[in-house]
Amino acid sequence: SCFKEIKKINVCSNGHLICNSCEKKCIMCGNIICKSCKKISCSVCLRDICSNCAKECSKCHKLTCKSDICTDFLTKKELCTNCAKFCVICSKFYDKNNFSFCSSCKEEFCNKCLKTIMGNKKLCTRCARKNNFFY
Repeated sequence: SCFKEIKKINVCSNGHLICNSCEKKCIMCGNIICKSCKKISCSVCLRDICSNCAKECSKCHKLTCKSDICTDFLTKKELCTNCAKFCVICSKFYDKNNFSFCSSCKEEFCNKCLKTIMGNKKLCTRCARKNNFFY
């Protein structure tokens, strides 16, 4: 693809002949990617990935590597780590729009781990236990 003389035969995963300087490797599987192939970079970590290892976020529709995608616990859809958050109470990933702040500790948690108490006050399960609100 760069028209340099090829002294050593390198073949990308799609069968293109390439020189050493045009050779890149997919960070996930190690397949060789060349400039002629559809270049895909993970939208989160920006590293090069091959088309076999690319995953599409169901929310933003950007392509990511397998390390930067997770499954939303509620919807079971794949989300990139820019569109998802991890709840430290329940240890699950959710769409980041499903998070709110605890009125007491001011930390952000998934809405499943927050309970509305006394009208519109939201407490995380930790603060609810500390304040003797059992549920």
